[in-house]
Amino acid sequence: MTLRSNPITSSQHRIHHEEVEMTNFMVLATVPVVWAIGIVLIIAGIVYLTRGRMLLGGVLTVLGILMGGLNVLDTFG
Repeated sequence: MTLRSNPITSSQHRIHHEEVEMTNFMVLATVPVVWAIGIVLIIAGIVYLTRGRMLLGGVLTVLGILMGGLNVLDTFG
């Protein structure tokens, strides 16, 4: 028994290519949003640290750094 391969038509290839492009666009579009949230968390953490709320300020600052906020601040700073 031989298995026949299912040839991909040009229209199927075009649709697949469009799906890949849309997925890449969505991934690239979410990166700045995550960076912006990271920056806000870092700033909020620093504000809480200066007001004496050490634990909350430290947690927010670390979360902001993990989300990539420090990477953006280093780029523009």
